[in-house]
Amino acid sequence: YPALIDRSLYDAAMARKPVYAKSEETCRVKAIREMSRCGCCGGRIRMSARREGWVRWNCADCGALGAKATTENIVPQVEATLTSLIRGELAIVEPPRKETQVPALTQKESDFAAMLEAEDFDEAVAMTTAMELASARYDCIGAEDYETMRIRHRIEQAVGNTNFNSNLLRNIASEILIQPSGEVDIMLKNGQTTGRNGDP
Repeated sequence: YPALIDRSLYDAAMARKPVYAKSEETCRVKAIREMSRCGCCGGRIRMSARREGWVRWNCADCGALGAKATTENIVPQVEATLTSLIRGELAIVEPPRKETQVPALTQKESDFAAMLEAEDFDEAVAMTTAMELASARYDCIGAEDYETMRIRHRIEQAVGNTNFNSNLLRNIASEILIQPSGEVDIMLKNGQTTGRNGDP
């Protein structure tokens, strides 16, 4: 077919063509999106393609997310929260102990203290009691307590490195909740929520 425009006009048009961002997700955005859920219904998040790239974040189930749920808004919030955790600006809070466990442990500790002060102190019995007390203390450490200690350890290892770390995020967080307003809450694996609804 004959050319509709000459080569010089084509080259001039291509030189003026805007360069759009790639529509593919970066590793950083992908890591955040894969962990993200709708703050209203818990549904999975999908992204809407535009010429400029993957911009709008939508709930595949309820569609409640608003116009502010965008990559440009969500990603910096997640990064800022992760940085605040590393810098110690957000505390990792221990979950409350189960009420049924506390009185029993307190009683065992009192009995052991009394045993150590008794005149007829029996070392063999005290050793057995000490082991039972240690076991009772261990039983009081629930999954949330363990996760709290593990999260603190992972964050301590990351101190000094404020670059985004998708492995750290996956290790300490169970999900990222995207609110209709575009605000972000990060649910840690110990059950603590950081962000709009859960700043300690």
